[in-house]
Amino acid sequence: VTHLSKGPTTSLNMAAILTAHPDIAFVWGGNKKTYFFKGNSYWRYNEFKGAVDENYPKSIAVWGKELPN
Repeated sequence: VTHLSKGPTTSLNMAAILTAHPDIAFVWGGNKKTYFFKGNSYWRYNEFKGAVDENYPKSIAVWGKELPN
């Protein structure tokens, strides 16, 4: 996931936080976007744009108790 250090991800310090040791990451089949979780925050990464979607990171609390399998 070395390409995460490009573009807007640098301003979020996402590259340093996530590429070293994310807690979990997965691609959700519903929208084909990659979700990175670290601590109480998550980021939605758009592979087609090569950037984190706007308004991220967000709190994992928005997922409630249900995360995709």
